[in-house]
Amino acid sequence: MSRQVYKPAVLVIPSIAEGNGTGHLKRCIRLAGDLAALGIRTSLLLVRTSRKERLFSPEALEPLFQDSSAAGFNILTDASGIDFDLCIFDMRKTPADFFHRFSDRAFCIGIDEGGRMREYFDYLIDILPNLEEIPANINSVKFLNLPEKPAPRPKPVKFSRILISFGGEDRAGLTKTLTAALIEGGIFKPADLTAVRGPMFKDSNIPDGIRVLDSPADLGAMLADYDLVFTMFGLTCFEALYSRVPVILFNPSEYHRALTLRAGIPEIGTGAPEIAVLEHLLDSEQELYPAVEKYSAFSPVNPAEYISGLSPDGRTCRVCGAVRGRIIFRTEKSSFYRCGSCGIVNMISFSPDSVDYGTDYFFEDYKKQYGRTYLEDFDNIKAFGLRRCGLINRRVSGGRLLDTGCGYGPFLAAASESGFEPFGIDISENAAAWVSSELGFRTAACAAEDFRPEMLGVEKFDALTMWYVIEHFGKLPGILSGVNRMLRPGGVFAFSSPNYDGVSRRRSLTGFLGSSPTDHYTVWSPKTARKILSEYGFRTFRICCPVIHPERFFSPGRYKRFRGPVKRIADLLVSIAGRIFLLGDTFEIYAVKKTDNKVNTGEI
Repeated sequence: MSRQVYKPAVLVIPSIAEGNGTGHLKRCIRLAGDLAALGIRTSLLLVRTSRKERLFSPEALEPLFQDSSAAGFNILTDASGIDFDLCIFDMRKTPADFFHRFSDRAFCIGIDEGGRMREYFDYLIDILPNLEEIPANINSVKFLNLPEKPAPRPKPVKFSRILISFGGEDRAGLTKTLTAALIEGGIFKPADLTAVRGPMFKDSNIPDGIRVLDSPADLGAMLADYDLVFTMFGLTCFEALYSRVPVILFNPSEYHRALTLRAGIPEIGTGAPEIAVLEHLLDSEQELYPAVEKYSAFSPVNPAEYISGLSPDGRTCRVCGAVRGRIIFRTEKSSFYRCGSCGIVNMISFSPDSVDYGTDYFFEDYKKQYGRTYLEDFDNIKAFGLRRCGLINRRVSGGRLLDTGCGYGPFLAAASESGFEPFGIDISENAAAWVSSELGFRTAACAAEDFRPEMLGVEKFDALTMWYVIEHFGKLPGILSGVNRMLRPGGVFAFSSPNYDGVSRRRSLTGFLGSSPTDHYTVWSPKTARKILSEYGFRTFRICCPVIHPERFFSPGRYKRFRGPVKRIADLLVSIAGRIFLLGDTFEIYAVKKTDNKVNTGEI
């Protein structure tokens, strides 16, 4: 089932606070304009995040908007009456109370976000290298709004065209400090230097003889005209490197210096320039040009086009509808969080691609994962089914059984041999038709959300099963209440699913969730499954982990050293412990319907 094209209403929120410079606002103006050009309804919000925050004056900000009148986006100072689907923050460190004003209303994307709210953003885009411990969904300088790359040119024999730029604010006065040091030290003549004077400069005194650029509208397009750029860690340094211009950084703080060292860019300290280091850099191509090669060798990506290609789904818990919480793991296409209410692990999906459950899913795709096609694995799956039917038969003796997501019917065959009258549903028309024609069982080809028992000429079932199916549903209240409704009192509901509390997740969250399929929208555990089923009128009577992989309990190198009796004993002990403590990477749960569903199943 394909998704509709996602066209969100977007709110972009930059920092306009004194001390954070003008880079955030410049980047957001460009982003908002590019989003609007893609036909997306976009607004730019200029607002104070707290009463203590001091903002740049409207007069100081005005030059930055000189080209925005025709950009197609709205400029707001209040978003209380505005509807939006996606909120993009470019604030450096977003305050918690300010973030929560928007997180309950929309998906939230953070750009180069730092601070403690970093782990609550639905999606993180890190453009610049950083020191954050929490990884972003994607991290790449390719998202910079980069100028057109100039043709390669010979390296200058002598640096004679020098640009000095420390942002729109230069709160630390680096422009004045550096220009004075360069001239007084006899390193450059004033005529060699060009200094950028931003709109928020507190001290605009620049030594005589130096050319001054006052708030250039498009500095990036001018960078290739220079032999060397002095700046601090930030957007300009990467724009210059992409333009194949060497850069030397002079930073306002040790934090910026640490970022510079992480990025591998030449630098001359903080506060006061280290002249000896500078002279060495100017005489050494081996020190100056590696950063140029590193940061000019990629193809840029328009951030607006990338963001417009995201298709977020899962803003609230897919089981109980609670507001999402702290993100525990990220990939480029998804973010995972554990619901604070019901305990289920939810995936927020950002991939617009849907899985096609056609023949390739059961044949080519299945073979890539398991080494044989679904039909070639029929007897093996059926054998598992016979054991499962034995557990179900402990509570219901035969009767009508519905297998949801029946595929090509191996479990239906096992159910028939175990005394049940089997019925199946599957979203794959080919699979459902094959089961009807080849196995002779009644099936319906439809999504589980659309199924009604009367489609198969039945009112109630005695058992209903979902083997590795429940994690594929984007919204579960309707599914779980439907299971309750379709079962007679005392009927059995059984399902299997990957186990969040299993050994693989305990050993490596990255390995476990990083390999989770893009169509697994929830990740279950025995404890959460028992709790959730009880809320839908079921009492659990059996939870088990029938398959234990002993090698996953040890490091690969250590397990390979086990031989003979030692290996057999280790396998036995691990298998026993894994089953007792439910540490398998998958689990099965069996429950009896005790009451009719009492859960409010309104849309979440």
